[in-house]
Amino acid sequence: WPLKFEAAPWYANVQSTLWTVLILTAIFSFSFSENWRERLIRIGSGDVDSILHDGQWWRLVTALTLHTDPPHLLGNMMMGGLLMVWLCSLLGTGLGWWTALLSGILGNLINAMTHGEAHSSIGSSTAVFGALGVIIALQTLTARHLSFKDRAVPLGAGLALLGFLGT
Repeated sequence: WPLKFEAAPWYANVQSTLWTVLILTAIFSFSFSENWRERLIRIGSGDVDSILHDGQWWRLVTALTLHTDPPHLLGNMMMGGLLMVWLCSLLGTGLGWWTALLSGILGNLINAMTHGEAHSSIGSSTAVFGALGVIIALQTLTARHLSFKDRAVPLGAGLALLGFLGT
């Protein structure tokens, strides 16, 4: 203790992360097709009743892939892309993406458990905010000094960013 992570240079993870974001954007945009949009949302959204009472746990994952419209998708991919480059520079590409995915799944589960049964959610915002939370935690835990200021600055900056993004 404290944890020691050797951050990789930004450029080491930029290309693989941006390609992943572009591929995911292309795949996720498939849901904007007139023929598929309603059907995909009906079977894949984070519908609380379906998740908690019908045992449709896959919705915790599929809800991450569905978006209301192109601006919603673009916003998630742009902010998510920047945060993923940062997260992957801290953890490595594979672990960074798995961490974001798992945090999105857990975020959707917490969302389902805290909202009423009539609630349904879509979008990868939970994964984006999860990535930001992991970055905040890593930056706080790996501060060079143990002083309150060195620990509080990354935490305060992360919370301010969360507030700015509308959490």
